Amino acid sequence: MWLQRGTEPPTKPTLKVGALKVMVTIFWNPERIWLVDELPQRKTMNSQYFTDNVLDLLQVEMDKDCEEQPESVVLHMDNARVHRSKKVREWLDGSLFAECSHPPYSPDLAPSDFFLFSYIKHLLKGFVAATPDELMQRIYKICQEIDPRVLRSSWEHWHVRCAWVIENGGEYYSTK
Repeated sequence: MWLQRGTEPPTKPTLKVGALKVMVTIFWNPERIWLVDELPQRKTMNSQYFTDNVLDLLQVEMDKDCEEQPESVVLHMDNARVHRSKKVREWLDGSLFAECSHPPYSPDLAPSDFFLFSYIKHLLKGFVAATPDELMQRIYKICQEIDPRVLRSSWEHWHVRCAWVIENGGEYYSTK
């Protein structure tokens, strides 16, 4: 932009939240969102944080809200290093959770990746948060308002994707 001498350039608003990373972990099933966890600023997601602040809270939520304690609950997690750590595996071994294996390098099979996160991003389009807390409040609200029919539909689509990958010898899922 060219300016005449002595004139001030126009001020541009800056998005402070855009400069910060917000990492959200969400556990959900076809019926509801069970847990939304925000990794605190300047913290690293590691196995200690994941077991103490995500998996422990998930188990508390399920204990609190399930009239009958299920024999086991199957968790589908992608192959992120923290999900595959020895500490997390040991925690899972001593819990009501069983793990559903996830093929390597297959983000196309993670329902949060192919559905939930893009759904949330779509609903955040045009929303400008002044603070990370404001952004997280909006994410919590979106998660609370997701219709269970939408969750069930995406879960059914996950089964279709898994079947397609099996039928096609492990290839990435394709809509073509």
